[in-house]
Amino acid sequence: MFYVVYFIFYILSKLPWGILFLISDIFYLFLYSIFRYRREVVRTNLNLVFKDKNLADIIKIEKQFYKNFTDYFFETIKYLTISEADIEKRITNLWQKDLLFTKPEQPTIILQGHFMNWELISLVLGKHIQPPVISVYKHISSGIIQKIMLRLRSKRGLKLVNTDHFMKEFLPFRKLNFSLVLVADQNPINPEKSLWIPFFDVPIPFTDGPEQLAKMTKARVVYFAIKKLGRGKYQTSFELITNDISEYKKGDLMIKYKELVEKYILEQPENYLWSHNRFKYKFEDFQAKAGVEICGDSKNEGVKKVNQERM
Repeated sequence: MFYVVYFIFYILSKLPWGILFLISDIFYLFLYSIFRYRREVVRTNLNLVFKDKNLADIIKIEKQFYKNFTDYFFETIKYLTISEADIEKRITNLWQKDLLFTKPEQPTIILQGHFMNWELISLVLGKHIQPPVISVYKHISSGIIQKIMLRLRSKRGLKLVNTDHFMKEFLPFRKLNFSLVLVADQNPINPEKSLWIPFFDVPIPFTDGPEQLAKMTKARVVYFAIKKLGRGKYQTSFELITNDISEYKKGDLMIKYKELVEKYILEQPENYLWSHNRFKYKFEDFQAKAGVEICGDSKNEGVKKVNQERM
């Protein structure tokens, strides 16, 4: 069955961009208007984040998100057979020379958010950054789709590490000048032991994994930013967070990360993955049963916000 699905995707990937986007437009109508895929989650997320926007503005962002989401799917299929010339034409890379990616002096942890199209990082890093470049992936329910995605992501030399066996699979790279890609805005496995940080004024759990890894390997930490310029066209850039994680207190790194995610959401709200239920866990529930606290300088502000919502 894998080869049947892969063959279909392969044929689709050979179609011109214009035809793929025409198919994407049709899929958008089905996804948004007929199947109403995760519409309730998306609307709830947008209302929580953009409290100052009226319903018309929310619906405008919502519809454009679904258009970008279906584009993301067909763009990713296109990446299976995309040429170097097409990559150069469609992806503009704004490289910062002071990050020294071509000759890294120390390991690098690259933090990324779920901005479309986040899959293009495999196209960018494989060519421009000295190996080993490691990407952490999460197991998905469809074995066929997962196999296709792993083939795509490893196509340009990325080493793939399963989050379920991370320490075992990462161990061979630990003492090398690696570059490790982490998409860190997903819900953590254990909210009780996570960092609770206000995200658009709503306290939610963030994993402390990037912070622990940076301290363990003395890695620099950078943020990989994606800006959508048009359908299938993107601008990427790196922003240095820190060269010395020892200067950071517990939680500071992830507070900085969430601030960057917020910044780029405000710039292009329709380009973020709103179908993910990021506000699933409620701070007051875990505060009552596990005594969790809000991290960093935003602690008092966050507690005040929660208390106001309770009233």
